Amino acid sequence: MKVLNKRHVLNLFLAFLCFNISYSAYSMLLDTESKKTTLSDYLLNNQVKYSANTETVDLKDLRLSDVKGISKVKVKDSELNSELIDLKDINRCSLMISNNLLVIIDKDIKDLKNLYCLDLCSNKINSLPEEFQHLIFLEILNLSNNKIYAFPAVITTLNSLKILNLSNNLLESLPDSISDLKNLEKLDLSYNKIKELPKKFFELESLQELLLSNNKISKLSKKTKFLINLRILDLDSNNLETIKNLDQLSKLQVLVLSNNNLQKIDDLQGLSNLVVLILKNNKITSIDCILNLNNLECIDLENNYISTISQDINILSKLRELNLAYNKIEEMPALNFTELTLLDISNNQLKNLDLLNLIKLESLILKNNQFKVWPSNLKLLKKLRTLDMSFNELDNIPKDVETLKKIMQMNFIGNKIKSIHCNLRNLKNLNYIYLLSNPISKLLFYMFNQDSQKDQEKLKQEFRDTFTVLYNLYQKKILHFYFFDDLPLEEIEKLPIEIRNIILGYFCDLF
Repeated sequence: MKVLNKRHVLNLFLAFLCFNISYSAYSMLLDTESKKTTLSDYLLNNQVKYSANTETVDLKDLRLSDVKGISKVKVKDSELNSELIDLKDINRCSLMISNNLLVIIDKDIKDLKNLYCLDLCSNKINSLPEEFQHLIFLEILNLSNNKIYAFPAVITTLNSLKILNLSNNLLESLPDSISDLKNLEKLDLSYNKIKELPKKFFELESLQELLLSNNKISKLSKKTKFLINLRILDLDSNNLETIKNLDQLSKLQVLVLSNNNLQKIDDLQGLSNLVVLILKNNKITSIDCILNLNNLECIDLENNYISTISQDINILSKLRELNLAYNKIEEMPALNFTELTLLDISNNQLKNLDLLNLIKLESLILKNNQFKVWPSNLKLLKKLRTLDMSFNELDNIPKDVETLKKIMQMNFIGNKIKSIHCNLRNLKNLNYIYLLSNPISKLLFYMFNQDSQKDQEKLKQEFRDTFTVLYNLYQKKILHFYFFDDLPLEEIEKLPIEIRNIILGYFCDLF
């Protein structure tokens, strides 16, 4: 009798696995096909949802495979008990047909001339009929998450169009005729395969919001400067290595350039109205070139190669959020941002920090640095709600923490904390405190195994004071950690009975 070796067994198993996967996929396909329905079939037993207040017709999430005869549909508002009216007679109608199984749009769409908004997202559409050109009042068109390979030329005939969403499709280029959309204000082309924009594109002078994230753009055209009304530009996750031709976009307020290959930022000086600048996940080494952008309120430079920060950063007096996490910063100047509410300098190499005048700060994140001493002027942070000092080298919680009256969450995981010098019970808003993986969790075992009776008594007192505070917080469900996570149960059994009972009672409460 032939014996199967391991290779044969593995091959049989893989074949069986592939068969099951294929069969499951086939079953799912059959299931999808069986649940398809047409608009005419749906109308046999159902009334189309319609809101007279918003003039919205709702056909989304119905697994419709076609919408033939849609122009002949009659609707009524059941809540208002209105009479049946023709869909095509609704003034400024919004038609929602998202999340269905449409591949094509029927030609009788042309009769819905009063359409103001048409939502066709999350279908399987690959093209649009020429009859779309009759939708002369259409202002909003959503075709996101479909199967469109080529930009439908008929869209460029929609002269009233103000908002166009073609995100999550398969577009590689745009036609020159896109410049005919003279009233277009917002264009979302994110998650496509576009490498560059045609020259005619930059004639869209009404454009205010341009979303191009997750494409393959490697450079910006010199004609970008002609998008004079642009307020939001999103180029996240492209192939940009330099920033050029943006400095004349004087109305730009939001610029997103994260997840590219940028090494420097030296062409933003003219962006005098810029409020939000997102540059995370690049290779930037210096931020000096943005220090003249006086209206900045949010800067995100997470995960770059920045090692030094100039004192001049305090010039940005309107700053509300500053993220410098995951860089190589060893030293920070004294910070004097009177409007700052969020500061994240986590995952750097800081050893000290002067929080000079951060009077509105609500969230301070300094985890994974090299702090052995606490940041100075901590007691000035009267509005602080979240404090994260985890994974540093702190050996205590200082008395200044008592002054943080609005603090709600504190994280000290992974430090060297042995003592608490403040009365945490006075922090009435405190909801969470994390102290896992600190020496304080081993203190109990240590203090009852000292050779010196004097040291032992001192440690007993220190422990009792600390434990009383922490246990009280635990009972109020504020303390969230296994206090004695590093202490074996067999060692607990060796301890004096009054201490042992407290600990074992603590563990019983946990479970």
